[in-house]
Amino acid sequence: MDFVGIALSGIVPPLVVSALLLTIGWWPFRRRDAQAPRAWAAPLALGLGTLSACVVLNGWPSLALDVEFKHGLAYVAAVGAGLGCFEASRDRRARTTWLLRGVACVASPFLLLDFAREHQWGSVEGWLWTGGLALALMGLLKTWDAMARQRTGALLPTVWTIAAGASGAALHLAGSSSFGQIAGALATSLGVAAAIALLRPDFTLVRGAVVPFGLLLTALLFGGVFASELPRAAALALLAASVLPGLVLGRIGPARTLPRWIAALVLAFAPTAWPLWSLWTESAASPYAAYD
Repeated sequence: MDFVGIALSGIVPPLVVSALLLTIGWWPFRRRDAQAPRAWAAPLALGLGTLSACVVLNGWPSLALDVEFKHGLAYVAAVGAGLGCFEASRDRRARTTWLLRGVACVASPFLLLDFAREHQWGSVEGWLWTGGLALALMGLLKTWDAMARQRTGALLPTVWTIAAGASGAALHLAGSSSFGQIAGALATSLGVAAAIALLRPDFTLVRGAVVPFGLLLTALLFGGVFASELPRAAALALLAASVLPGLVLGRIGPARTLPRWIAALVLAFAPTAWPLWSLWTESAASPYAAYD
Protein backbone atom coordinates (compact mmCIF):
# COMPACT_ATOMS: atom_id res chain seq x y z
CA MET A 1 0.00 0.00 0.00
CA ASP A 2 1.35 3.44 -0.93
CA PHE A 3 1.87 6.28 1.53
CA VAL A 4 -1.37 8.06 0.63
CA GLY A 5 -3.37 4.87 1.08
CA ILE A 6 -1.76 4.22 4.46
CA ALA A 7 -2.51 7.79 5.58
CA LEU A 8 -6.14 7.66 4.47
CA SER A 9 -6.88 4.24 5.94
CA GLY A 10 -4.72 4.04 9.05
CA ILE A 11 -4.37 7.63 10.22
CA VAL A 12 -7.33 9.71 9.10
CA PRO A 13 -10.12 7.56 10.68
CA PRO A 14 -8.60 7.50 14.21
CA LEU A 15 -7.64 11.15 13.85
CA VAL A 16 -11.22 12.18 13.08
CA VAL A 17 -12.88 9.88 15.62
CA SER A 18 -10.49 10.74 18.45
CA ALA A 19 -10.58 14.47 17.77
CA LEU A 20 -14.39 14.46 17.79
CA LEU A 21 -14.74 12.49 21.02
CA LEU A 22 -11.99 14.29 22.90
CA THR A 23 -13.22 17.70 21.81
CA ILE A 24 -16.70 16.85 23.08
CA GLY A 25 -15.39 15.50 26.37
CA TRP A 26 -12.50 17.89 26.96
CA TRP A 27 -13.57 21.01 25.08
CA PRO A 28 -10.25 22.89 25.18
CA PHE A 29 -11.83 26.33 25.36
CA ARG A 30 -14.24 25.61 28.19
CA ARG A 31 -13.98 27.90 31.18
CA ARG A 32 -12.49 26.29 34.28
CA ASP A 33 -15.72 26.84 36.22
CA ALA A 34 -17.84 25.22 33.52
CA GLN A 35 -19.12 21.64 33.41
CA ALA A 36 -16.54 19.03 34.38
CA PRO A 37 -14.99 17.03 31.53
CA ARG A 38 -16.61 13.76 30.55
CA ALA A 39 -14.40 10.90 31.73
CA TRP A 40 -15.65 8.54 29.03
CA ALA A 41 -14.08 10.60 26.25
CA ALA A 42 -10.48 9.35 26.56
CA PRO A 43 -11.18 5.58 26.65
CA LEU A 44 -13.68 5.91 23.82
CA ALA A 45 -11.24 7.97 21.77
CA LEU A 46 -8.46 5.37 22.10
CA GLY A 47 -10.70 2.35 21.65
CA LEU A 48 -13.05 3.57 18.92
CA GLY A 49 -10.32 5.52 17.16
CA THR A 50 -8.28 2.34 16.77
CA LEU A 51 -11.40 0.32 15.97
CA SER A 52 -12.20 2.68 13.10
CA ALA A 53 -8.80 1.94 11.56
CA CYS A 54 -9.33 -1.82 12.05
CA VAL A 55 -12.62 -1.66 10.17
CA VAL A 56 -11.28 0.52 7.34
CA LEU A 57 -8.15 -1.60 6.91
CA ASN A 58 -9.50 -5.10 7.49
CA GLY A 59 -13.29 -4.85 7.18
CA TRP A 60 -15.89 -5.76 9.77
CA PRO A 61 -14.74 -8.72 11.87
CA SER A 62 -16.71 -11.94 11.96
CA LEU A 63 -18.93 -12.54 14.97
CA ALA A 64 -17.35 -15.98 15.44
CA LEU A 65 -14.82 -16.44 18.23
CA ASP A 66 -12.39 -18.21 15.91
CA VAL A 67 -11.25 -15.21 13.87
CA GLU A 68 -7.99 -14.24 12.22
CA PHE A 69 -5.61 -12.38 14.55
CA LYS A 70 -5.87 -9.04 12.73
CA HIS A 71 -9.67 -9.19 12.99
CA GLY A 72 -9.37 -10.06 16.67
CA LEU A 73 -7.71 -6.68 17.21
CA ALA A 74 -11.04 -5.03 16.43
CA TYR A 75 -12.61 -6.96 19.31
CA VAL A 76 -9.76 -5.91 21.60
CA ALA A 77 -10.35 -2.26 20.67
CA ALA A 78 -14.12 -2.57 21.28
CA VAL A 79 -13.66 -4.35 24.63
CA GLY A 80 -11.05 -1.81 25.70
CA ALA A 81 -13.39 1.07 24.89
CA GLY A 82 -16.31 -0.51 26.74
CA LEU A 83 -14.34 -1.53 29.81
CA GLY A 84 -12.64 1.86 29.90
CA CYS A 85 -16.00 3.61 29.86
CA PHE A 86 -17.18 1.40 32.70
CA GLU A 87 -14.11 2.32 34.75
CA ALA A 88 -14.72 5.98 33.99
CA SER A 89 -18.26 5.83 35.39
CA ARG A 90 -18.72 7.35 38.82
CA ASP A 91 -20.50 4.33 40.24
CA ARG A 92 -17.74 1.86 39.43
CA ARG A 93 -16.47 -0.40 42.20
CA ALA A 94 -12.87 -1.47 42.60
CA ARG A 95 -13.60 -5.19 42.96
CA THR A 96 -15.80 -5.28 39.88
CA THR A 97 -13.30 -3.24 37.91
CA TRP A 98 -10.41 -5.56 38.68
CA LEU A 99 -12.56 -8.65 38.09
CA LEU A 100 -13.44 -7.40 34.61
CA ARG A 101 -9.81 -6.46 34.00
CA GLY A 102 -8.78 -9.96 34.99
CA VAL A 103 -11.25 -11.49 32.55
CA ALA A 104 -9.99 -9.22 29.77
CA CYS A 105 -6.33 -9.99 30.59
CA VAL A 106 -6.99 -13.74 30.35
CA ALA A 107 -9.27 -13.53 27.32
CA SER A 108 -6.83 -11.48 25.23
CA PRO A 109 -3.96 -14.03 25.01
CA PHE A 110 -6.38 -16.98 25.23
CA LEU A 111 -8.43 -15.99 22.18
CA LEU A 112 -5.80 -14.17 20.13
CA LEU A 113 -3.15 -16.87 20.51
CA ASP A 114 -5.37 -19.88 19.88
CA PHE A 115 -3.38 -20.57 16.70
CA ALA A 116 -0.14 -20.68 18.69
CA ARG A 117 -1.52 -23.19 21.20
CA GLU A 118 -2.66 -25.34 18.29
CA HIS A 119 0.38 -25.17 16.03
CA GLN A 120 3.38 -23.83 17.99
CA TRP A 121 3.08 -24.98 21.58
CA GLY A 122 2.43 -28.21 23.37
CA SER A 123 -0.54 -28.51 25.71
CA VAL A 124 1.28 -27.57 28.94
CA GLU A 125 3.46 -24.97 27.23
CA GLY A 126 0.38 -23.30 25.74
CA TRP A 127 -1.33 -22.91 29.11
CA LEU A 128 1.89 -21.65 30.71
CA TRP A 129 2.27 -19.02 28.00
CA THR A 130 -1.38 -17.97 28.26
CA GLY A 131 -1.29 -17.73 32.06
CA GLY A 132 2.07 -15.97 32.11
CA LEU A 133 1.01 -13.38 29.54
CA ALA A 134 -2.25 -12.75 31.41
CA LEU A 135 -0.39 -12.16 34.68
CA ALA A 136 2.14 -9.92 32.95
CA LEU A 137 -0.69 -7.88 31.41
CA MET A 138 -2.33 -7.43 34.81
CA GLY A 139 0.96 -6.20 36.23
CA LEU A 140 1.47 -3.79 33.34
CA LEU A 141 -2.02 -2.34 33.79
CA LYS A 142 -1.24 -1.63 37.44
CA THR A 143 2.04 0.01 36.43
CA TRP A 144 0.35 2.16 33.77
CA ASP A 145 -2.35 3.09 36.29
CA ALA A 146 0.30 4.32 38.70
CA MET A 147 1.89 6.39 35.93
CA ALA A 148 -1.45 7.96 35.00
CA ARG A 149 -2.08 8.93 38.62
CA GLN A 150 1.26 10.73 38.84
CA ARG A 151 0.68 13.32 36.15
CA THR A 152 -2.03 15.13 34.20
CA GLY A 153 -1.44 17.06 31.02
CA ALA A 154 0.31 16.21 27.76
CA LEU A 155 3.38 14.38 29.06
CA LEU A 156 1.95 10.88 29.52
CA PRO A 157 -0.03 10.74 26.25
CA THR A 158 3.09 11.99 24.48
CA VAL A 159 5.19 9.22 26.02
CA TRP A 160 2.62 6.59 25.07
CA THR A 161 2.38 8.03 21.56
CA ILE A 162 6.11 7.40 21.22
CA ALA A 163 5.75 3.82 22.48
CA ALA A 164 2.82 3.03 20.17
CA GLY A 165 4.42 4.75 17.17
CA ALA A 166 7.72 2.94 17.67
CA SER A 167 5.82 -0.34 18.01
CA GLY A 168 4.08 0.35 14.71
CA ALA A 169 7.40 1.00 12.97
CA ALA A 170 8.95 -2.12 14.51
CA LEU A 171 5.99 -4.29 13.51
CA HIS A 172 6.19 -3.05 9.93
CA LEU A 173 9.93 -3.73 9.79
CA ALA A 174 9.37 -7.17 11.35
CA GLY A 175 7.11 -8.17 8.48
CA SER A 176 3.59 -7.18 9.45
CA SER A 177 2.40 -3.96 7.88
CA SER A 178 -1.18 -4.69 8.98
CA PHE A 179 -0.23 -4.80 12.67
CA GLY A 180 2.02 -1.79 12.19
CA GLN A 181 -0.86 0.24 10.74
CA ILE A 182 -3.10 -0.57 13.72
CA ALA A 183 -0.32 0.47 16.11
CA GLY A 184 -0.04 3.67 14.08
CA ALA A 185 -3.76 4.23 14.57
CA LEU A 186 -3.35 3.84 18.34
CA ALA A 187 -0.45 6.31 18.23
CA THR A 188 -2.62 8.74 16.26
CA SER A 189 -5.37 8.62 18.89
CA LEU A 190 -2.82 9.16 21.65
CA GLY A 191 -1.31 12.03 19.70
CA VAL A 192 -4.72 13.71 19.52
CA ALA A 193 -5.03 13.25 23.30
CA ALA A 194 -1.63 14.90 23.76
CA ALA A 195 -2.71 17.84 21.59
CA ILE A 196 -5.92 18.29 23.59
CA ALA A 197 -3.90 18.06 26.80
CA LEU A 198 -1.73 20.99 25.71
CA LEU A 199 -4.89 23.10 25.74
CA ARG A 200 -6.34 21.41 28.83
CA PRO A 201 -3.54 20.98 31.41
CA ASP A 202 -5.98 19.13 33.69
CA PHE A 203 -6.32 16.34 31.09
CA THR A 204 -5.78 12.88 32.57
CA LEU A 205 -5.71 9.27 31.37
CA VAL A 206 -6.24 7.80 34.81
CA ARG A 207 -9.96 7.07 34.50
CA GLY A 208 -10.48 4.35 31.96
CA ALA A 209 -7.98 5.20 29.21
CA VAL A 210 -5.28 2.88 30.57
CA VAL A 211 -7.32 -0.20 29.64
CA PRO A 212 -7.74 0.31 25.88
CA PHE A 213 -4.14 1.48 25.59
CA GLY A 214 -2.77 -1.51 27.50
CA LEU A 215 -4.94 -4.16 25.84
CA LEU A 216 -4.21 -2.86 22.35
CA LEU A 217 -0.46 -2.34 22.75
CA THR A 218 0.09 -5.80 24.24
CA ALA A 219 -2.20 -7.48 21.70
CA LEU A 220 -0.23 -5.91 18.86
CA LEU A 221 3.05 -7.08 20.36
CA PHE A 222 1.57 -10.58 20.86
CA GLY A 223 0.86 -10.55 17.14
CA GLY A 224 4.33 -9.32 16.31
CA VAL A 225 6.06 -12.01 18.35
CA PHE A 226 3.82 -15.02 17.71
CA ALA A 227 2.26 -14.26 14.31
CA SER A 228 5.13 -12.37 12.70
CA GLU A 229 8.89 -12.03 13.13
CA LEU A 230 9.26 -9.47 15.93
CA PRO A 231 11.99 -10.69 18.31
CA ARG A 232 10.86 -11.13 21.89
CA ALA A 233 13.65 -8.88 23.14
CA ALA A 234 12.42 -6.13 20.81
CA ALA A 235 8.87 -6.51 22.13
CA LEU A 236 10.13 -6.16 25.70
CA ALA A 237 12.11 -3.05 24.74
CA LEU A 238 9.02 -1.48 23.18
CA LEU A 239 7.01 -2.20 26.32
CA ALA A 240 9.81 -0.63 28.35
CA ALA A 241 9.34 2.59 26.37
CA SER A 242 5.82 2.85 27.82
CA VAL A 243 6.92 2.01 31.37
CA LEU A 244 10.35 3.52 32.05
CA PRO A 245 9.19 7.18 32.02
CA GLY A 246 7.18 6.31 35.13
CA LEU A 247 10.49 6.30 36.98
CA VAL A 248 10.67 10.08 36.71
CA LEU A 249 6.99 10.97 37.07
CA GLY A 250 7.06 10.48 40.81
CA ARG A 251 10.62 11.69 41.41
CA ILE A 252 10.71 14.99 39.54
CA GLY A 253 8.10 17.40 40.84
CA PRO A 254 5.53 19.00 38.51
CA ALA A 255 7.09 22.42 39.20
CA ARG A 256 10.23 21.34 37.31
CA THR A 257 8.41 21.02 34.01
CA LEU A 258 11.31 21.05 31.56
CA PRO A 259 13.55 18.50 33.38
CA ARG A 260 10.49 16.28 33.81
CA TRP A 261 9.72 16.38 30.08
CA ILE A 262 13.33 15.85 29.03
CA ALA A 263 13.85 12.88 31.36
CA ALA A 264 10.55 11.23 30.41
CA LEU A 265 11.12 11.63 26.66
CA VAL A 266 14.67 10.30 26.88
CA LEU A 267 13.42 7.24 28.79
CA ALA A 268 10.68 6.74 26.18
CA PHE A 269 12.94 7.05 23.14
CA ALA A 270 15.98 5.19 24.49
CA PRO A 271 14.50 1.65 24.62
CA THR A 272 13.18 1.96 21.06
CA ALA A 273 16.55 2.78 19.48
CA TRP A 274 18.02 -0.72 19.50
CA PRO A 275 15.00 -2.67 18.18
CA LEU A 276 14.26 -0.13 15.45
CA TRP A 277 17.90 0.01 14.32
CA SER A 278 18.26 -3.76 14.42
CA LEU A 279 15.03 -4.37 12.51
CA TRP A 280 15.82 -1.64 9.99
CA THR A 281 19.24 -3.08 9.18
CA GLU A 282 17.75 -6.57 8.77
CA SER A 283 14.96 -5.16 6.60
CA ALA A 284 17.42 -3.27 4.41
CA ALA A 285 19.43 -6.45 3.90
CA SER A 286 16.47 -8.56 2.82
CA PRO A 287 14.05 -7.81 -0.05
CA TYR A 288 11.39 -9.95 1.64
CA ALA A 289 11.28 -8.21 5.03
CA ALA A 290 8.29 -5.94 4.45
CA TYR A 291 5.56 -8.44 3.59
CA ASP A 292 2.02 -8.20 4.89
